[in-house]
Amino acid sequence: MKPKLLVLCPSRGRPGRLKEMLESFIDTQTCSRIKVFLDNDDPLIEDYQQAIGNKSSFTIDFRKNTTEILNEAVKLCQQHEYYMVTNDDFIYHTKGWDSMLISAIEERGGVGIAYGNDLLAGVQMPTTSVISGNIVRALGWIQLPGLKHLYGDNVWREIGLRAGCLTHHKWIIIEHKHAFKERSLLDDGYIRVNSKEMYQHDEKVFIDWVKEGMAECVEKVKKLKEEHGKYQG
Repeated sequence: MKPKLLVLCPSRGRPGRLKEMLESFIDTQTCSRIKVFLDNDDPLIEDYQQAIGNKSSFTIDFRKNTTEILNEAVKLCQQHEYYMVTNDDFIYHTKGWDSMLISAIEERGGVGIAYGNDLLAGVQMPTTSVISGNIVRALGWIQLPGLKHLYGDNVWREIGLRAGCLTHHKWIIIEHKHAFKERSLLDDGYIRVNSKEMYQHDEKVFIDWVKEGMAECVEKVKKLKEEHGKYQG
């Protein structure tokens, strides 16, 4: 049976962290498949292949930023019912987290965004959120085009809140072990993607989208909810 949820994970320079994340993912998932994306110029590529083994599918690609990788991935895998973005610094604690988050969306009509507790931002930010595939296909992306790495969760928070389709379950634990909160070792990857230049770039893209593009995205999701509701009725 085809998994309901496709989880996308870019990774670079941290095969040990990826292995830990994958083990927790496999131990707790009930209806998901994970696809890992590696850069073909990563000096640790062989270590990654050993870490992954037969645990998940993976793709070696040319060096791209996170948004480009994720949006290319959903174009190649368009027919999944649900999507989620994860990273190698998450640990999955709650057994059946995927089925429960999917059920939360289905209970609200099958169009929505649902997320658990990352033990970091909590209810404030939908990290590792499950997003219904109909929303991803309606918008044409899973990460706002123009972003490089940051503010993707902010985008889904705004869409979910304004379209009335965002659900949070604090007892579903998907822990974010971020180095800047001293939950893992600080390395070049964290420094690169959390640089001042990266924040300035992605913040501007996000602010511009809020002013000029958010309303259109929200209306698309609202229309999708209405159409789906009629079909269900």
